[in-house]
Amino acid sequence: MYPDPPEQPPRPSILPVILALVTLGGIALLVVMLFMVIFSPVFRFLLVCVLAAFGMAMLHYLLWGASLNRQTEGEREEERLKREMEEEKW
Repeated sequence: MYPDPPEQPPRPSILPVILALVTLGGIALLVVMLFMVIFSPVFRFLLVCVLAAFGMAMLHYLLWGASLNRQTEGEREEERLKREMEEEKW
């Protein structure tokens, strides 16, 4: 009755393959470049500096921030109760 539709060109089926190859190639290039950077002495020095800064920040929090948090816990509880009482009035 109706004529058969024309066959599709192979381009739509090859497009996902090309996109996957380009993506995987980019990821592989990124991994190779990352390994080149990781094993360089400059990167190791920067990594040590970043880890030292993170360690100092954690030490600062443990010595000062956590104790301040415990000291003001009662004030936060009072403020929460006050807000709940005000909400119940309405």
